[in-house]
Amino acid sequence: MTLARPTRGPTAPVKKYAPPTLAARDDHDEGALLARAAAILAQPAPPQIAKRPPPDPGEILASIDRGDGVDLRVSILRSSGKGAPYIFVGEWKGGWPVAGRSVSVRLREIGAVLGAFVDAAERRAALATRLP
Repeated sequence: MTLARPTRGPTAPVKKYAPPTLAARDDHDEGALLARAAAILAQPAPPQIAKRPPPDPGEILASIDRGDGVDLRVSILRSSGKGAPYIFVGEWKGGWPVAGRSVSVRLREIGAVLGAFVDAAERRAALATRLP
């Protein structure tokens, strides 16, 4: 009795990789290829994708120039145009908010945030008197 060799599993024979073969082409007429390439290049370029208009900056309450064309803006916006208003604080460059450089504050949070800013301003004044 002879045992059949398995076709799967760890004892199956390993198939060696062979790269695919490309069919030989006899139509390498250089003139025809150049004519095809010229026809492709003569086609009009695909239309450019229209640029999106910059987002609505909202009601800008303050805009502070930080140099290099970057402004720090404080503005009031509405989420999705119709949602609840919120305060947006962030950097803008070229009419667009800089990604990852902003924070939003809900109106119900404004008292705590304002208190933190007042504390920071008082500490800054105290630190300024201690510096030589």
